[in-house]
Amino acid sequence: MRREQLCWDCKNACASRCCWMRDCTPVPGWDAKEVARHKSDQGQYLGKSYFIVKCPNFVKDTKHKEEKKNGLTISEAVRFRIDELLGKKRIGWKDLEHKAFVAASVVKTVARCRAKSVNVRTIYAVSEFFNMTVSEFFDSPIFNAEKIDF
Repeated sequence: MRREQLCWDCKNACASRCCWMRDCTPVPGWDAKEVARHKSDQGQYLGKSYFIVKCPNFVKDTKHKEEKKNGLTISEAVRFRIDELLGKKRIGWKDLEHKAFVAASVVKTVARCRAKSVNVRTIYAVSEFFNMTVSEFFDSPIFNAEKIDF
């Protein structure tokens, strides 16, 4: 059974605070094991990645408690939209991770609303996976500006 990545429970797991989340550059000083990534349904080699054992930037995120005014964060709205689209296709988050070529750590961050925002590159990959434009992805009542805390 595969263990979860350290990043999935890290408060710094966002592009503005972590080079690994931003552009998959290894964090200086981390203890990580190189692993091969495969497309699960076909066993196709996708390249290398890392299993992170210890990271100098790790800060435990305790349930991602966040002060909110009265609306959703961008990441919550994106998560609800992805949930809606996954439901229409009758697939789960794991399918998104494996078939949209979105890093597991990014999928976990979005699925668990671990950050206040979502990287545009992630939105683009998810939109492509659902055969829609980014504009079509955001064309949903969930993104009504009155419902979102900016």
